Amino acid sequence: MSVFLYKMTCLTNLHVGNGDVNYSIIDNEVELDYVLKEPTIPSSGVKGALLSYVENLKDDHTKLIKMVFGGIEDSKGKDGAIDKNTTKGLYKFLSANLLSRPVRVSLGKYSYANATSYELIERYNSLCENLGIEVEKLEIKAEGCLCTEGISEVEGIRVSQGQTFESLSALIPEPMVIMPNSKLNEIPLPVVARNRLGDDGNLWYEQFVPYNSIFYMIIITPDTDNQLDDLINNKIVQFGGNASIGYGLMKIEKMSKQQ
Repeated sequence: MSVFLYKMTCLTNLHVGNGDVNYSIIDNEVELDYVLKEPTIPSSGVKGALLSYVENLKDDHTKLIKMVFGGIEDSKGKDGAIDKNTTKGLYKFLSANLLSRPVRVSLGKYSYANATSYELIERYNSLCENLGIEVEKLEIKAEGCLCTEGISEVEGIRVSQGQTFESLSALIPEPMVIMPNSKLNEIPLPVVARNRLGDDGNLWYEQFVPYNSIFYMIIITPDTDNQLDDLINNKIVQFGGNASIGYGLMKIEKMSKQQ
């Protein structure tokens, strides 16, 4: 078994819906992690997006698709009839977790900063350690709301200028803000009003994850190699809904693998 870690950068806004019916002002909310209440892409969504991407490549990857994702195979029964059997794929796909998302700077020399939390970083460190992925641990020992120089307030939350976050900057571009997850939860995701096609003047409201947000995903393979790697590394893959209006374009970059 081998474990591969990938960084995912949102090149456009992202919407992965939670499928719930709600009666708030937001008609279509994004999927949130149950514990940390920050955006996530469930494992089924990761697998489905990668499958769709590979299926639409120019070359034929039928054998790889059946091996990696599974599929339906025809077999002849005793009576000569054709039976359809579902086969399971050999690869395992974990949910894509958020690492940072941009927030507006309300006082400072930047228009926005990439915000993360101590809990998001700890989950990343813990997952990599438990799965044996050889990456540099993201070292953060301070507390409170810290930021890189030149920012005093984000989204109305006061922050203190701290040190350059060297271990984080390889993953999260500066300017950067780090805060407790409870504070990050106070900063709402953007909401956009959209028109229903065919219904004049009938607006509905949709939540989304803004572009420049950073996620990471993990793929577990049964062997030492990953046959998806050459197909997805440094490529742009569409995740979530609203593909027709350009949502969900994410650049995938391999970070490391289990040693």
